[in-house]
Amino acid sequence: MMRYWADISPADAAELSLPAIGIIAPRTSDGMICPWPWEPEQLKGQPIGQYHCPYCGDMVVAGIKHPDYAAEVVGREESPVQRIVRSMVDLAGCALEFGRIERTAVYHPGGTRKETDADHTVMLGWMACSVAFIVAPMLDVGKVAQLALAHDAVEVYAGDTPTLRITAEERQAKHARERDAMALLSERFGLSLPWLPGMVQVYESRLEPEARFVWALDKLMPKLVHLQDDLHGLKEHGVTQVEFEQMFKTQRKALDGVIAADPWAVGFMGLYFDVVDRVLNHPGWAS
Repeated sequence: MMRYWADISPADAAELSLPAIGIIAPRTSDGMICPWPWEPEQLKGQPIGQYHCPYCGDMVVAGIKHPDYAAEVVGREESPVQRIVRSMVDLAGCALEFGRIERTAVYHPGGTRKETDADHTVMLGWMACSVAFIVAPMLDVGKVAQLALAHDAVEVYAGDTPTLRITAEERQAKHARERDAMALLSERFGLSLPWLPGMVQVYESRLEPEARFVWALDKLMPKLVHLQDDLHGLKEHGVTQVEFEQMFKTQRKALDGVIAADPWAVGFMGLYFDVVDRVLNHPGWAS
């Protein structure tokens, strides 16, 4: 049985907090739910007059029941709160979909389960902050974390593109899909939850040193996974030791073209070379 909040006395509501099962909560002028609307009513006799409810910010009068704008909210255009909550629900769905996107040639140890975009993003986030702290202390580690968290968000709509042997034409098609995905991400969340599309744009531009750092470290992540899966993903795709060495040389040129002028580049490339050496000389190539 549902009860209307105004039929409950402040004393009986002392342990309540809205929303709650079986209680019809009031709506504020912005369409929000007031967590404890009994606040002004309990101040009957107090010489306060009008004041802002400390629970929701609406204007109330001491000793008088909290205003309920539910009737006015019905039929009104979506309130800012409702718009944000709807976008939160949509974004939660995107996050779950993100966790189902499988990446190419990278497996969990044992070689039975593929790495997903969610696995990769957590790995990059942990790694980016940890490595930046050591080799790039001049960077804003908080921004590094944000960029790592957002960097592949467009893949919710564009999917993961295999880049192991990507051609120039395939790379162009990848960029086109990701541009369209970026436009869709901005359309869906640009007004209500703008942080995510905004951070993806900062990452893609690579104008800020934190963005270049995350971009560069992202190139190292698959190699760390190759060491975890004992080259299972590479061998599944028929990649040879010599071919991988050529891939490394091509990627090194791309890295030099983007990060060479950054003060942390030398320290980063030292780590990069060591990881590549471990993959190139892994005993798994011989099996």
